[in-house]
Amino acid sequence: MNTPTPPAPSPAPAAFAITVPRRRKWLALAALAVAGLTLGGAALVARPPLALADHLPLPLMIRARMHEMGFTQQQRADALVVVRKHAPTMMPLVKQMVGQRRALHDLVRAEQPDEVAIRAQVQRASQTAAELAVQASRLASDLGRIATPEQKAKMQILQNAVQLKVDAALEFAERWLAKEA
Repeated sequence: MNTPTPPAPSPAPAAFAITVPRRRKWLALAALAVAGLTLGGAALVARPPLALADHLPLPLMIRARMHEMGFTQQQRADALVVVRKHAPTMMPLVKQMVGQRRALHDLVRAEQPDEVAIRAQVQRASQTAAELAVQASRLASDLGRIATPEQKAKMQILQNAVQLKVDAALEFAERWLAKEA
């Protein structure tokens, strides 16, 4: 019996091709998102990294958040200087975290999951996450000096709105699961 073969996947559009130098920029910006980049306790990236602010690429999302806060051109330049200052410390941690999360994913999805190996991998990833959180707090402190009190208040409002959406989504999931039982 002849079974049709599925068509080969089409190559990614040129817009999604990332060159090596751009990869570094993306990783630096991913570090900001992963670190939960905060300005005086309020997230610059107001939405969780997976939501990517209305599905914009990360650099555009961050630019949009700075625009929403009313950052001046000078504040944007200052923020870039701060991010570049912290990148050499944070980027290796972000890369390490990505590798550890991938390894954990592989362990969890294994045909024969090994609970001991999964727990050990979670422990390694959590140690990296803790160090990344400490570095993110240092970055947040430095970035917090750039924003005005009004901008910080505006960002807090944005972050509160996101938290309300997350809470509503969790409540919806609980109701949905209760109905299905």
